[in-house]
Amino acid sequence: MSSINPARNILILGAVLILGSIGLLTALNESQNVDNRPGERALVLYCAAGIKGPVEAIVEQYQRETGRRVQIEYGGSGTLLAKLEITGQGDVYIAGDDSFVQTAQKKGLVREIIPLADMKPVILVAEGNPKKIQGLEDLIREDVKTALGNPEAAAVGKMAKKVFTTIGMWEDMQQAIRDRGVNKPTVNELALDVSLGSVDAAVVFDPMLAMFEGVEAVTDPRLDEKSQQVTLGVMENAGKPAAALHLARYIAAQDRGLPVFGKKGFTPAKGDIWSETPVIEFYSGSVNRVSIDDKIREFTEREGVEIKMVYNGCGILVSQMRAGSDPDAYFACDTSYMDDVFERFRDHQMVTETDMVMVTAKGNPKNITSLKDLTRPDVKVATSNPEYSALGGLTHELFRQAGLYDQILPRITFGDAPKADEVLLRVRTEREDVGIVYMANVLGMRDEVEIIEINHPRAVAGQPVAVAIGTEYPMLMDRLITMLVDPSMQDLYESSGFRYKVGTEMPER
Repeated sequence: MSSINPARNILILGAVLILGSIGLLTALNESQNVDNRPGERALVLYCAAGIKGPVEAIVEQYQRETGRRVQIEYGGSGTLLAKLEITGQGDVYIAGDDSFVQTAQKKGLVREIIPLADMKPVILVAEGNPKKIQGLEDLIREDVKTALGNPEAAAVGKMAKKVFTTIGMWEDMQQAIRDRGVNKPTVNELALDVSLGSVDAAVVFDPMLAMFEGVEAVTDPRLDEKSQQVTLGVMENAGKPAAALHLARYIAAQDRGLPVFGKKGFTPAKGDIWSETPVIEFYSGSVNRVSIDDKIREFTEREGVEIKMVYNGCGILVSQMRAGSDPDAYFACDTSYMDDVFERFRDHQMVTETDMVMVTAKGNPKNITSLKDLTRPDVKVATSNPEYSALGGLTHELFRQAGLYDQILPRITFGDAPKADEVLLRVRTEREDVGIVYMANVLGMRDEVEIIEINHPRAVAGQPVAVAIGTEYPMLMDRLITMLVDPSMQDLYESSGFRYKVGTEMPER
């Protein structure tokens, strides 16, 4: 008989246990997930443990409805963030405190941020409140065993530390935890300890009340001020961003995921209507096209949505809106053309401005140097149509402000262009001697035309953007506008002939 090797037996037993665990985990994953679309891997969703109830139900519903597969990993918000930093892998991250997602964005881990729901912190105690706990001060009593979340791992722990620090109780609370209490990495474990009677009280979020039996809540005004927002972040380096955002939009949809949050005791946010592939209509003045067209295409590819861009003269766009068209967003050529439909849109903000300039054929044959020269009998002037084009309307207003309108009007031999392109064509072919366009129209044409600055305060157009009040996709549109106003766009705008003006106030109407 061979001799028994205890060390060898331990290694074999360990291997068996590991293989068994892997098999069990695989079976669990397969039982929780439906077949994915051909060639698509399962999306990886990191979720704060305190939000497990609604997220698990939503993902189950999502998988049944779409046939896509999702793998969920639960943990404390801070613990999951640390894992994301180390691995750089994952598709969607849901935290119990938006500060964790904001931190992830600052670290370059998350791009899009979507609010999901709010929750309020409470003191959780056994049903009937046997220790007669009335407020935060009771949590450090010698006859009370308290559980707190780890501030480094759990959103509820981070919040509790802020509250106790603000009221000067943090050190006493820490001592009470060391003497007779306990720290836990997730809010679920805190609530479970109260439910099982392992501790007398814990600071948790109010949805825990619907998840555990035999418990009740004690409120404290100082906790009421610390409501937390459950927030979703889509990873910057998601393997398939459109698939990750498809899941994110479903979770945050007012007719899909958000009602589940409501049923589970959360206060849901106001989300978008669900659509497999949202189709949005975006009106924009033609002058903006050169700077935003490529970025719009990038946005549609990442989001997996369709954007119908309508570029035209703002006079035409405003007329279409007055006639009943209803775009989801509007990027105007000038603030005056936003004013005309101001009541249709929300969150108006300035993005850029560009100068109006005079252009002539190369060499400036008529030696034009100022607006005054446009009154000369030998000068033919080209302008955009003031009825259909913002540029045309602003040009005529500039002539009025300069006191030259009546003198220049007879010199306008071409004034029907809806866009600056036709003005430029007339000047380059020398059918007219001079035209008025935006600097953004000609910045890249210095080898083809002469550009003459106009020294007048009215020779500036400011471009504001806004989202329609009635859009079915307010969250999606907010992400689009966030992309357009992001500081990373500044160089692109300025290289296209604009000045970046985000953060400046809209002119008074």
